[in-house]
Order: sequence, then structure tokens, then C-alpha cells
Amino acid sequence: MKRTLALLICAVTIFCISCGAKEYKNDVAVKDVCDAVTNSVKFEKEMSTAAESYVKFTLKLDTANISEYEIRYTGGTNLDEFGVFKVKDSSNIADVQSMISDYLESRAGNTVELSYFPGEETKVTNAKVLTYGYYVVYLMVADDYRSAAENAIESCLKK
Repeated sequence: MKRTLALLICAVTIFCISCGAKEYKNDVAVKDVCDAVTNSVKFEKEMSTAAESYVKFTLKLDTANISEYEIRYTGGTNLDEFGVFKVKDSSNIADVQSMISDYLESRAGNTVELSYFPGEETKVTNAKVLTYGYYVVYLMVADDYRSAAENAIESCLKK
């Protein structure tokens, strides 16, 4: 059921992109998008950048379809995390969205990890995957930070 819902969301997103619902730049460096978020949102702890091995082994993301990416996280007992992935072409969007959705579902299903971080569960269970043209983004952040993060990304990427 979750997989069907994720695929339906991906299909609707691609349809909206192809219909020109909103137009986004495709030449913004992923680091600049991440910087826009960290400069706009005052996270409780400083953000770090995840190593390439995290993307390949934890997210299990096939980077062949991605031209650049970056994941930032707070670490420790705080589970704030977000990632920005720029796909090589629009035919790869649904695959990248699906892989990220699978990662977020696995994090939400990891009750052992969540039991070590009381109060952080909602960040994981309310995580969102968003698409801005060729950029696929996930936000696993506190609800208080979500709209500021989305606004920062939108401002950075809109034409």
C-alpha cells in the first residue's frame, strides 16, 4: 500500500512538472540549495554533511541517475536531516523519489533507533519528499522548521 501511494505521488509530481505547474531553475548547485536551508532555518545543532558512503550504503541510492547531491544532518540525539538530489534528466525523477521514500520508510520503521531518541519520532514519521523540477528533496526535520526549509528551497530554485 505504501509503495503504491509513493508511486502515485511520483506520477502526479511528474505530471505536474510536465504540465508546467511551476518552473524551476536547473542550474543551481546543490550545495547552494543546502546552504539556503541552513541559513534560513535555525536548527538546534550545527549541521554536518554526510559522507558519500552514507548515500550509497544507507540510502541504497543508485547515484548513476543523479548529477549531484548532498545530505545534511545534526547528529547526536537530534534527528534533523535533509537531502537534496539533482537528477540528470526528468525520466529519473520517479526512481529517485521512490528510493528516497524507501529510505524514509525504513527509518520510520526502525523502532530501535527511534526508542533511543525520545521526542524525535515525529521528525521521521512526518518526513516529506518534495520535487522542484530536477531537484528531489527530503526533509526529516521538526514541524517548526519545515515551512522555513521549504520556503528557502522554493526561493533558491524558482525562476
